[in-house]
Amino acid sequence: GAANLAASERSCMFCGATSDRVSQGITSSAQNSSADATATYILSKPTKEMTSEENLDRGMAPPMVIFCVDISASMSTTLTLEGGGTATRLQCVQSAVAQQLRVLQQQHPDCIAVVITFGAEVCVYTDGGNRSMVARRAHEFEADLLAKGASLSASCSEAVGNVIDRLQATVAGLRPCGNTALGPALAVGVGLASGHAGSKIVVCTDGMANNGVGTIKKGQECPFYGDIARRAAE
Repeated sequence: GAANLAASERSCMFCGATSDRVSQGITSSAQNSSADATATYILSKPTKEMTSEENLDRGMAPPMVIFCVDISASMSTTLTLEGGGTATRLQCVQSAVAQQLRVLQQQHPDCIAVVITFGAEVCVYTDGGNRSMVARRAHEFEADLLAKGASLSASCSEAVGNVIDRLQATVAGLRPCGNTALGPALAVGVGLASGHAGSKIVVCTDGMANNGVGTIKKGQECPFYGDIARRAAE
């Protein structure tokens, strides 16, 4: 929506924040329009920084960001870049994830960042540089995958600000192979994020799921992704 700008001060018509708070993006963001002297406000929930003590008192876990990265064989496909040169699909994803990790380090150093890779296998990179592989026999059972993710929660507790170098090295060292166990990786991620209020799952993939739950078959509906999205929102 739009709100008229006063000569000396901007205020949000929705929350009443004045120009100093608007400009800081605390409750909303505004963009001037010289043509009609209006401001466009993007609404968002009010934010409040909580101390670690408050988090503990309320039983809330620190926010978690989970990067589910496709390392299937198709990610080795070479692309021509707009600015010249070439890169594989995986290299493009690696660059994007590395950039997001840097942003988290700078803006939310206490956030927990977890990398999950999926090709023919699903692998969760846990604390201390360890790895936890998901048994292939579990790929077909959503409940088992959710339980596996939940069981790894205590092993994924390191703040990104403390382990950024190792995370960057992990992402840079990924190599493509196998098919695409997207559904199993997503289910493990949702299980891992359960109980962590405000968590996010970022899925980086190029292809069609063809391994385990969430396999997409031509001409057939796949309710898995709608169901897992609703579970994640609960």
